Amino acid sequence: MRFLGPAADEACHYVTGIVGENPLLLKELNLSEHKLGDTRVNQIAALLQDKHCKLNTLILRKCGLTEESCAVLATVLRSNSSLKDLDMSNNNLQDSGMKKLQNGLEDTNCTLKKIR
Repeated sequence: MRFLGPAADEACHYVTGIVGENPLLLKELNLSEHKLGDTRVNQIAALLQDKHCKLNTLILRKCGLTEESCAVLATVLRSNSSLKDLDMSNNNLQDSGMKKLQNGLEDTNCTLKKIR
C-alpha cells in the first residue's frame, strides 16, 4: 500500500488506525515522502510489535526520520519476527541514529534480511 497526492498525509493517518485494528491484512506498507514525525513512527512501531502483525516490508524513504525514530525502529527490530525488508533510504539519520539501528540489527531476535 502506498499513498500519493495531496490527501496522502490524511490517508496515512487513517490507515495506521485501520491496520491497528486489522494487522493481518497488510504485508507491505510504503509511507515514502511523508514527514512522519516521531509520533507517527511510534504508532507504526506499535503496529509492528502487535503479535498479529505480519508486515514483511516497510518503506520509509525520505520521511524525515530522526534519531528518536531510529531508536523506536531498533526496538521493533528486536521484537518483530515478520519484518524482513526495511527501507529508510534518503533520510538524514546521522551517526547517532545509525548506532541505534545497529543495536537493533545485532540483536539475536532480529529477523531482518534487507535494510536500505
